[in-house]
Amino acid sequence: MMKTFALSLTSAAIAIAGFTAPVHAAGTSTGALEVTATVDPYCQVSTTPVNFGNYRPDGNTVFTTGKLTLTCTKNTTPTLVRLDLGKNADTGTARRMLGLGADGQPADTLAYELYKPTADNACPETSVDVWGNDQDTGLSVDSVILGGDSKEISVCGKLAAGQFVSPDVYADTVTASVDF
Repeated sequence: MMKTFALSLTSAAIAIAGFTAPVHAAGTSTGALEVTATVDPYCQVSTTPVNFGNYRPDGNTVFTTGKLTLTCTKNTTPTLVRLDLGKNADTGTARRMLGLGADGQPADTLAYELYKPTADNACPETSVDVWGNDQDTGLSVDSVILGGDSKEISVCGKLAAGQFVSPDVYADTVTASVDF
């Protein structure tokens, strides 16, 4: 009985090991596999909102600052940053925030303006250089953005006093574009 048991264990070990004859290769051949990628010039624009906060028509003109951040591929040179007039422009010439229209009433609008920053990226209250959407009114950018680095650009906002409107939440969406 002992021999049968030993023979059974040996048979099981051979079956587990997958008793097969070794395979030998007839030869080896190699080839080169190319791996490629193309990186196109690219700039991404991210934003920090221009938030005028709580507005009182009988108060002072409100000045505030938002921000655009340009992040471009290495050695990509942004040349011009443009801001359109927003979704609620008045006959295409003036920027306006539109109220949400509380209680189903027609919404009022608040006129505002966005100005280019000074050469040192500041927003003085005396800004008069309106930031627009064409070659003449866009903001020229004259520095190369190194790969992975970002360039922050101030957006100067002005909301004039004396606009008597209904209490509401007012908003607009302005599209920022960068040419490179």
